[in-house]
Amino acid sequence: MSSSADLHAPTMPAGMTSDERADFERDGYLLVRGALSADEVAFAQNAVLRARDKAAERGELDAHGALHLLSAVTCCPPLAFLLDHPPTFRLVWSVLGWNVHVYHSHIDVHPPRPAAAPHW
Repeated sequence: MSSSADLHAPTMPAGMTSDERADFERDGYLLVRGALSADEVAFAQNAVLRARDKAAERGELDAHGALHLLSAVTCCPPLAFLLDHPPTFRLVWSVLGWNVHVYHSHIDVHPPRPAAAPHW
């Protein structure tokens, strides 16, 4: 039987598995397939494109139409869900500990480069 204190104790999500830890220690990174659903990808892409469009209206794109925007979440609040997204945040706190801060962030959007002319 559990006590009433157990009913109100915060639960921590599962951290890295031993296989993930071994992969991270070997490679220095983890590839998290499927971390974002198709809807989440579309939501984030639309938020970034809206930020780019607003920057374009303010004349803040470079000569090639690229955007480099500092303080991503401040400039584009809809992206805040990515900061503690459960599929990836469990890995972040497994490596860095629970006291994680956003120190630096930015959004970069680069238009497609035209195909290079063939070198004959």
